[in-house]
Amino acid sequence: MVASRAAGPAVSGNSYLGRSGKLLLLVVEPQPAEALSLKNALAKQFSLILADKAADGLLAAGEFHPDVVLAAADLHDITSESLVSTLRRHSPVSVVIGAGPDDGPAAAAAMRAGATACVARPYRISELEPLVRSLQPPRTTLAAVVCGPVRLNPESQRVFIDDRAIDLPRQEFHLLHLLMSNCDRVLTREQIRRQLWPGLADERSNTLTVHIRRLRLRLDDDPWNPTVIATVRGRGYRFTAPAPDPGRSPA
Repeated sequence: MVASRAAGPAVSGNSYLGRSGKLLLLVVEPQPAEALSLKNALAKQFSLILADKAADGLLAAGEFHPDVVLAAADLHDITSESLVSTLRRHSPVSVVIGAGPDDGPAAAAAMRAGATACVARPYRISELEPLVRSLQPPRTTLAAVVCGPVRLNPESQRVFIDDRAIDLPRQEFHLLHLLMSNCDRVLTREQIRRQLWPGLADERSNTLTVHIRRLRLRLDDDPWNPTVIATVRGRGYRFTAPAPDPGRSPA
């Protein structure tokens, strides 16, 4: 499971949300003592997400879009090679592999899969911290997205319908931004999963369905006959700008 998450972490400029504040570091570390040591040493310098399994690390990467990933070479549920290849397939995030004395083959495979660097584990903070800082991607500012009366600002993480503010949890905000950025285009369920939940491969999962249903309710979209987030049978979903409310003036 994900052991802990940074409160309100900033997210990568390559993600659907703008970012500010500390570098966001995702740590995939199966050994509790090592994870605690990293947390104590790095929590003041970086925003941290801690995962003790590779699968949970992939889910956290899809949700929070970290700036840098630090992963142990000797993961148990998924190999570090598979972790790196999956992460790199979905984003350009830098991945640092921590290798112990017996982890040479696993670390070499992870490097071939696209890992950025390999460091000694147990970690030496004096070596690790400057390396992580050097891998921080350049900061970018994302423009607001407007579809009819719906306006989404990635920098402030706020959504408005006309002049009415809509409060969205982080992952619903990601989903809405993805849909609005492709207004009037059909996005397949697989396309959405690859962007937002790269570790969620099961076609039978209802995670996306639940998020779509919640978004429809927040946007006052009729759940029985949705027109804003329409289901395109056999394909996926399409966002269409709702008609403006004549009783409201734009914000």
